[in-house]
Amino acid sequence: MASTTTTRLGLFKPTAGTNEPFRVGDINNNFELIDTFSAEYDTAIAADRTRLTALETEDTALDSRLDALEAEDIVLDGRLDVIDGQTLDTRLTTAEGEINTLEATMVIEQGFIDTLQTTMTAEQTNIDTLQSTMIAEQTNIDTLQTTMIAEQGFIDTLQSTMTAEQTNIDTLQTTLATEQGYIDTLQTTLATEQGYIDTLQGYNAGTRLTALESVDSGYGTRITALEAEIDGGTP
Repeated sequence: MASTTTTRLGLFKPTAGTNEPFRVGDINNNFELIDTFSAEYDTAIAADRTRLTALETEDTALDSRLDALEAEDIVLDGRLDVIDGQTLDTRLTTAEGEINTLEATMVIEQGFIDTLQTTMTAEQTNIDTLQSTMIAEQTNIDTLQTTMIAEQGFIDTLQSTMTAEQTNIDTLQTTLATEQGYIDTLQTTLATEQGYIDTLQGYNAGTRLTALESVDSGYGTRITALEAEIDGGTP
């Protein structure tokens, strides 16, 4: 017994002369394969019909465009007849001369362009070098910025310290101002006392005291003499 399958759908097919039977499962499987193919075929046919409808619509549009082009072609034929009646050879010769002049100018311009491209290549090299330098400078700037951030931290700390010191200085200045007030008051008192001293010194107290002492001594001598005279010399 032997069997094969069809090339396209894979249907079960017994090999002739091998006594391979047709089983119900094989028949059902063949029907399933046929149904699947039929559904796929129907889907493909529907898609083809949709595309055909679209092509028919596009063909109608193309027919309209073709009619318009044919009408325009008739107009252009008329314009061409008018052009054929003109002296185009002379105009063509003039145009060729202008083209030759333009080509010569283009050769000169091409030389300018080549020179410019050479210059641009050199400038591009300079730009590449400058970009490399700028990258290095950017690295230096980044390093400097990092350093500046650290220095800013130091400056902030220093400013905080200076603020505290300034507070101490303000407190000290207030204390000094108070002490200066005391000193000014004391100087005023000393000046007053010095005035008193100067006034006393103006009185010549020493000279007057010496004179009083001399008078007192004279009084003492006279009293002694009087006592001697009254008591016979016995105090």
